[in-house]
Amino acid sequence: MGEEDEQHPEPGGGSRTERTDLQPTNFVKPEESYTQLSLFPSEEEQRGSITAAEASKKYTMPAAFYLSETDLEVIIRSGGGQKDSRKRIYAKYTEGKSTDEIIAFLKKEYSQVGKGFELHGHPISVWFDENGMTAGYGMQAAESVVTTLSWDQIEKYIHAMITYGLYMDANEAALVDKTEMERVSYQIGYFLRDWIDDVPEELNSIEKIETLLSTHEGREQLESFLEDVDARISYGELKPKTVKSPGYLLSEIADLDRERIHFPLHDTVDVRQEDFITQDEIDYALCIGSGFADGKFRIYEYFMDLHNQKENADFLKKEYGIGGQSGALPGNSSSNSEHDAKGILLEKGSLLNPYTKVLLNWNVVEERICELIYADKYFSPQEKEEYKNYKKEQEKKAKEAEITRLNNGIRLECKQEIEKQIAEKYNGFSVPQNTVSEIVEKYGIDCVQFVLANTIVQAWKEGRFSLRNKEWASSILTEGEWSNTLILNTHPTILDGFTNQVRNLQHEKEQVVQEQLTLDGHLCILIDQWESGNVKYLIGNCVDDPDFYYVQCKNRVFEFDHKPDKVEVEDYYIDILAEEDIDRHEAEVGAKLDGEELQRLSWQVVHEADDAFGNPTKWSARLFSDVFLWINKGNAVYSIYDAEGYPPLETFESLEDAMAWADELAADGRDIENSIPDETTPDTEEKQEIGPDPVGNIIRLDNVLKTMPDKLAEAKDRLETLTNQLESAKIEVTKPFQQEEELAEKLKRLAELNALLNMDEKGTDALILEDDEQPAIVNSDMAVTPITSVKTKPMLKKKVVGLCL
Repeated sequence: MGEEDEQHPEPGGGSRTERTDLQPTNFVKPEESYTQLSLFPSEEEQRGSITAAEASKKYTMPAAFYLSETDLEVIIRSGGGQKDSRKRIYAKYTEGKSTDEIIAFLKKEYSQVGKGFELHGHPISVWFDENGMTAGYGMQAAESVVTTLSWDQIEKYIHAMITYGLYMDANEAALVDKTEMERVSYQIGYFLRDWIDDVPEELNSIEKIETLLSTHEGREQLESFLEDVDARISYGELKPKTVKSPGYLLSEIADLDRERIHFPLHDTVDVRQEDFITQDEIDYALCIGSGFADGKFRIYEYFMDLHNQKENADFLKKEYGIGGQSGALPGNSSSNSEHDAKGILLEKGSLLNPYTKVLLNWNVVEERICELIYADKYFSPQEKEEYKNYKKEQEKKAKEAEITRLNNGIRLECKQEIEKQIAEKYNGFSVPQNTVSEIVEKYGIDCVQFVLANTIVQAWKEGRFSLRNKEWASSILTEGEWSNTLILNTHPTILDGFTNQVRNLQHEKEQVVQEQLTLDGHLCILIDQWESGNVKYLIGNCVDDPDFYYVQCKNRVFEFDHKPDKVEVEDYYIDILAEEDIDRHEAEVGAKLDGEELQRLSWQVVHEADDAFGNPTKWSARLFSDVFLWINKGNAVYSIYDAEGYPPLETFESLEDAMAWADELAADGRDIENSIPDETTPDTEEKQEIGPDPVGNIIRLDNVLKTMPDKLAEAKDRLETLTNQLESAKIEVTKPFQQEEELAEKLKRLAELNALLNMDEKGTDALILEDDEQPAIVNSDMAVTPITSVKTKPMLKKKVVGLCL
């Protein structure tokens, strides 16, 4: 899905010098005058798209040449080959990942990728793989190695550049969080598309998912939803359809929720793009092959037949044709290839504006493929094994073609003999039976039937052939086996009668050698018999009317107007039993069984597990609120499971027995649950002892029941705690408020002051205070507060009251 951990496959080829049994023993080594580097264009020619055949520049590394620390930073700062690679790398550091986590991420992020830089006028080819980085002088990293770095060393370079603000400028860093949210949004969107049939409305678009990821609350909502999906997977309700798991997506959301570490940033940081496409990348593209099925194997075989250069080049031009593909270079999502009559064009960058490209004409491609084959680098070890299987398949097809050619010769002779005998011996009603027998004896029944069926199926609209013979003919051969040269030139009515004679002759021979039996009053020839579980199946073909077949299983007999296969018979029998069970269930609705209503499990077919014919092989039912049961159809047995990855609870020979056992298991579980006494009420009834389990396996139900005493004790502890808290609350309620005594004393003091202020009501002298007099009110809990002098008694009274309150 274009994510950072989904990289291109390993390029074909290798660096081993030892040979395998695929070594080209007859291959002629190219002339020594051609050097490997001379096959590829210089940097100038790549930029200008000049034909690669004109390139002749050979690179020689200067003595004591080395790459400085700055040069290594330029290379490493360019990141991996996938889109937004640098932003993903920077995000891991801002998330505070450990060094080991970042190194593991870098290995995945880079995977295998090649890069070509021109540093100080020198061509440097770089190759990243699981071991780290290799930098070489010229067009190939391993040709003249300048330096190598392990992933530990690469991480240190990246860490240092980020720490000092030399990895990414401020503008690009500002887009990191948004880019990461978009990436995770698409991952979740693809996951929901592949897993969930009915996606919630709030998650039915990438934009809505990205909005949720932008807030902590939204991320919690997504985490809750994915945790629920993960639980459904563990229960078996959902089956994996993609490589991404809910656990992986939860970790991605958790990374977005991390508190970010901020690093210093500069306004500008120089990030170099590659200057040319390396020979390592070109070899990778050539080792992909033509892009058609088995195209690479065809190229190898043709080159091993020792054709000349022009023939090889013409073959490549025809094999590749006109077309192209994206992601043509290793680990680079912005690379493309095109091939046409001129050759193969490789590009990096956008389709409309690539920043580097190279054109290889077909002669150059032919020479390079010759060298790769001679150096045993054209096939990877895995492809060598695949090539062995391809050769075996080709040999098998060749033998089948030869057999078909020989058979066609015999069939043509048989066709001519049938035409001759009918023309000579047809008596106006039929061909003599001994003539029919002689033809069958001479050419064999299969050959005669093929010739007759080939004529009838290609004359399907001919009304003079019976429908019975038309259906028979269509069962003999497929449309791909039709042959115009084998069509009989005989009157359709005569040929239809001759076909009946041949079929009856064959039927009579089969009756002689086959066992006969009577099914439902019909004399039949035993066609097939087998056992599945405790049921024995018999299929018989009616002697009187060969178009009808009768199937017996237990005491039941079913009639078919065609020959059924085993799966069809067993499924039909199961359907009959299911219908009978439904009828029985409907008859029992409202009835009581031992004083209780009949309860059966509701089984659902898990269609994701259907076989190639669409027949069910898995059923699921809910036992209790959080307990499920599964029935898997295996080799003639039906196994019941209650958890993934554990042995079956029981195994049965028929589906109905398995379902009945599950019903008993559910009933026993309900009985045990109902038998548990209510400990909150007096135990007035005598406790009944539970007898032995009639089914023999309710261990998991017992485990659930064993936890109930602990849960009851925990509930009692909580009840006791609440009771103590209630008693404490009752005591606290009787106590005065914390400041109630203080308020009472203030009110008392207020009453005294009011009495003083109202003295004029008892005499003629008014209490008048001068400006220089400052009386104060003193309270045991308050500081001494002066009262502003006033000339009127009402204002003094208001101020005193305000201070007291």
